[in-house]
Amino acid sequence: PEVSVIIPVHDKFELTYHCIASLVLGRNDCSFEVIVVDDRSSDRTVDIGACVENVRVVRNETNLGFLLSACAGADAAQGDYLVFLNNDTEVTAGWLDRLRDVFRRFPTAGIAGSKLIYPDGQLQEAGGIVWESGRPWNVGNRQNAEDPRFNYSRQVDYVSGAALMIDASLWEEIGGFSREL
Repeated sequence: PEVSVIIPVHDKFELTYHCIASLVLGRNDCSFEVIVVDDRSSDRTVDIGACVENVRVVRNETNLGFLLSACAGADAAQGDYLVFLNNDTEVTAGWLDRLRDVFRRFPTAGIAGSKLIYPDGQLQEAGGIVWESGRPWNVGNRQNAEDPRFNYSRQVDYVSGAALMIDASLWEEIGGFSREL
């Protein structure tokens, strides 16, 4: 696969199932695999591999939390790009292609993030800024998601871990997520 979509989960089977359904129904040109990292769930999530075809399941022996679960998924990934995706997200058609295209258009990009929209249609963020004071701010938070100011690629200080893509070779080079945090 060109992209490995890694979904760390703990319980919340219905959210995870809906997230995977949106991945399947949202058409993309790039090939991808889906890796669900089960962080010791106690609900129907433990059977997700039997409910959904073509999903690889990695099970943690102990509860590791989001960060280490994401790292476990990356260890199992085969794609040229890694995508970390929260299980409470619903993706749209072409979203993977757009993320991958960031690296083609901007070869020095380190990470690409998605524009996130709340269920009520308002913008959650289009990237993030860290001000001189050290305070973070989500670009466009609670504004109109269709506003042209938030509908283009931009350089930002951070992107949300809810939906981010990184080149797998860069992931290896930097050693993944910092375990100190």
